[in-house]
Amino acid sequence: MIRIIICSIFLIISSSSPSFADFKKEIIEKLQAINSLEFKFKQQSDEITEQGMCFMKFPGQMRCYYESEEGKEVLVTKNQMYIIKRKFERAYRYPIKNTQFTILLDKKKLEQNIIKIKDFHNSNNEIIFNINTDDGISVKVIFDKNNKILKGWETININQTKSAFEVINPKINTDFDEDFKVPNYKNL
Repeated sequence: MIRIIICSIFLIISSSSPSFADFKKEIIEKLQAINSLEFKFKQQSDEITEQGMCFMKFPGQMRCYYESEEGKEVLVTKNQMYIIKRKFERAYRYPIKNTQFTILLDKKKLEQNIIKIKDFHNSNNEIIFNINTDDGISVKVIFDKNNKILKGWETININQTKSAFEVINPKINTDFDEDFKVPNYKNL
């Protein structure tokens, strides 16, 4: 009798919790419905914590404005990343090939990589996918367990240090006036 009760409880618990395949399907469905994201962020690199506001538009565009005295911005276009310092009228260009942005800003690539993953980490209301591609990209992508929206990512940045990026209060498919253009500075 006790064995039957324990088996029944186990069946109820296991049938009520979503499977890994369900999580992947729900996240992919949510991704397909998103054309843009607007969110506050918190970035931790080494012992430096930065924050600000980001605008992301699929495919391939993101601009983050940092709360800093130097007017720091990060602009990602389809092929390049620019670190902009408005106070000094400087913009530094980096290729994004083989970086996390080639996956994070391309819904199709993100979906393809999620489909390939055989396992995920599930904790603290987060679903974490460790994506490692054949061309050397390694990024931990974090989704909110409840609403299946991007919650952040962790990777190694261009300075070869660990960087954690937290998405705060994302707004989906908002109309924003961001033009994703690089300022016309002489050092480009």
